[in-house]
Amino acid sequence: MNFKLSPNFLDSAFRKLTKNEFTSFQNLYTNFVQKNSELNLSAIRDEQGIWEKHFYDALLGAEFISDSDAKILDLGSGGGFPAFPLAIVFPEKKFFPFDSVGKKMKAAQEIAQKSGIENVSTIVGRAEELGQQQKYREQFDVVTVRAFASFSVCLELAFPFVKVDGKILLYRGPESEDDAELLTEAFGGFLRNRKVGKLPSGDQREIWEIVKLYPTEKRFPRGNGIPKSMPMTLEGFEF
Repeated sequence: MNFKLSPNFLDSAFRKLTKNEFTSFQNLYTNFVQKNSELNLSAIRDEQGIWEKHFYDALLGAEFISDSDAKILDLGSGGGFPAFPLAIVFPEKKFFPFDSVGKKMKAAQEIAQKSGIENVSTIVGRAEELGQQQKYREQFDVVTVRAFASFSVCLELAFPFVKVDGKILLYRGPESEDDAELLTEAFGGFLRNRKVGKLPSGDQREIWEIVKLYPTEKRFPRGNGIPKSMPMTLEGFEF
């Protein structure tokens, strides 16, 4: 069955889009497909997959950003998701796609410029390094993370960037993980909302809204590669 895009395809993920917003999504699709064919920014290449798993998926978290302040870091952004779709519907906020691969961030900035998404500035670097730098540490109101590693790793890399009283939006699959809420508390936050949503194809997604209560311990994030090779467990915290 061929995918047929309708003007209201993205509406149920957030709200009814304006004509100009939907045009921006169409421009984003065109420019992303072109750049993806050159650099392999994403393994998702079919039209339905891009609209569902990049655009629709990103907007599942939009309700948690609408009441937030304006500085939003997208950790492990890759080709610019979920930052780009969120930037389209929140033009008054500033988004910072962040990835360690320079060519991806260069391509992402070009995609944003060609698509007319002006409220985007990319950052290149290792989260383990920039998370310890004063310029970036606890400087963002929101950090979005589309789970690229285990729950513990995502928390360790994200928490240092978030201001106290700011939030992490963690995009996850439906899989469960032992001690997830306890780990959230151990890193200094609490789970305020857990949204279960579905893509139009029926695939299930979860958005965890995690609020940061306390400054992050100075030992986090640990050095390059350590969070993934030696993920934190509850035993590594003092209670």
